[in-house]
Amino acid sequence: MKLVKAKPYGNIFFTAKGIKEARRIIHTRRVVEVFLVKSLKLKPSEIYDDIHVLEHALSDRVVKRLDSFLGHPKVCPHGKKIHVLGLKK
Repeated sequence: MKLVKAKPYGNIFFTAKGIKEARRIIHTRRVVEVFLVKSLKLKPSEIYDDIHVLEHALSDRVVKRLDSFLGHPKVCPHGKKIHVLGLKK
């Protein structure tokens, strides 16, 4: 998928494509965390396994709608910043 560059027995680096994909996944994760905690009233400590599945399963379209539904939150329940991404429709 060309997300990382690596040399045998050397360091591993994200490619530009890898960085973009990592940021997309982090954004999705944080938006879904906000939804599960604020809307469904789950505890942040209870949602780890669900978040791990959902961050890879939701389309950009659904994440964009969810982000809008939540009023474009600025931080996740853990206090980490949610960066604005240009997600596909």
